[in-house]
Amino acid sequence: MSDLGVAADFPLLSRRIDGRRIVYLDSAATSLKPRQVIAEMVRYYEEVGANVHRGGHALSAEATEAYEDARVQAAALLGCFAGEIVLLRGATEGLNLVAGGLGLKKSDVVVGFLDAHHSNILPWLRAADLRLVRCGAEHATEFHCDTDEGNGAGLGSGTMVTIVR
Repeated sequence: MSDLGVAADFPLLSRRIDGRRIVYLDSAATSLKPRQVIAEMVRYYEEVGANVHRGGHALSAEATEAYEDARVQAAALLGCFAGEIVLLRGATEGLNLVAGGLGLKKSDVVVGFLDAHHSNILPWLRAADLRLVRCGAEHATEFHCDTDEGNGAGLGSGTMVTIVR
C-alpha cells in the first residue's frame, strides 16, 4: 500500500526505532502533525500569540482572522457554509457536545459497539439508555451487528446508532 508521499509531511514518521521505520497507530490518542501544521503553530507562537475572539488589539484580530479563515477553508472542502463548521479540540469534545446537545432522555435508546473507544461510550451513557452490540467487520465497508445478543435486543424505531471506526 502506498502512502502517496504523504508520510514525508510527518517528521515523526522519518524516525527509526531499532532500525525499523515507525508505523504510528495511536492517532485516537494523539494525532501526528504534518510539517505544514507545525510550521504554522511555530509562526503563531512566535509572531501572534494572542487569543481568538478575546481582544480588541491587532494581534487578537490577526489570530481571529486566521481562525475564521480556517473555518471558511474547511467549509469549502466539505461543501457547506462556514457557519456550519464547529472547530473543536478533538473527537471526544465533539462527541460530548453532540450527545449533550441532542436533548436525549434517559429513556432514549442509543446503540453503540462493544469495542468502541470509551470516548464514544461515556457521552451516550450519560445522555441515554446505551445498548452495546457486538459487531464484526467482514469487509471494510460492510458490518454485521448481532442485536439479538445481550442487551442489544428489543430496539425500536426511536433508536439512534452511533458508529465511530
